[in-house]
Amino acid sequence: MGRKSKINKCILNLFVGLLILYGVEILGFMFSAGISYFISSKPLAIILNSTFYILVASFCVLLYAKKIRLPLFNNKIRLVTWAVFVILFPIVWTFISFLIVNGKGHWEAGWENKSQLIDNLLIIFFDKGLGAGIVEELIFRGLMMYSIEAVSNRKRAVFISSIIFTLLHIAAFRDTSILFLLDLTATFSISLFISVMVYRSGTLIVGMLSHAVINVVNCCFHMENIGNMPTIYRYVSIENNEVYVSIINTIVIIVSCISVILIGSKNKICNINYSQS
Repeated sequence: MGRKSKINKCILNLFVGLLILYGVEILGFMFSAGISYFISSKPLAIILNSTFYILVASFCVLLYAKKIRLPLFNNKIRLVTWAVFVILFPIVWTFISFLIVNGKGHWEAGWENKSQLIDNLLIIFFDKGLGAGIVEELIFRGLMMYSIEAVSNRKRAVFISSIIFTLLHIAAFRDTSILFLLDLTATFSISLFISVMVYRSGTLIVGMLSHAVINVVNCCFHMENIGNMPTIYRYVSIENNEVYVSIINTIVIIVSCISVILIGSKNKICNINYSQS
């Protein structure tokens, strides 16, 4: 297969990935509206909606990957070691930021209601955690990153897929200039971090786990004002200085990314071999 043909296939794969990402979200809204007529239990509806989204999106990605002969999982992995690391990273990152800033916080008043507590915990775990972790990693780190690597190299694959990942999260960034840039930097750094871990460990499972844990920790215990996103504990820095907190978080993320890259460079990278027809 010629280089031009490979590039065309790569572009097609990126397009298909975005189509699956947003197409299944639209189907999810339709599914949610449909089951609302038959199920009155909100917790059950949340679980069914998230399960529908994960299963349909995963099926579409895996089916397409099989069709183009792009294996997304490798048997030669170091899952246990990396699984422990990706669980500890967001927790350590969160509390280091908390201790450095030495601020204060309060429990969210909206969590005083037991039913709301259950609903929000389910949203955090199934939607923000499993939903985003599994589906987005299959698409961004799997379908997109591996496809870009096939026509270029791993370094470019990591950076280009992270740029795409960051651009598609812009809608969640805050509106002031400095906070927007900090959110941009943090999101891009996290994407680089997860991408490197996927290559170092040799499996997307590590990326899924890391993505899910980061989302869950940030939803349950967040460092700054995040609008209407459900949280358990709202962290407020000294004099409510959002910029200061964001800078600390961004520095911690970037340092963590550099550490992973330097530590991982001393070890043999697990190879992920594949071919596109």
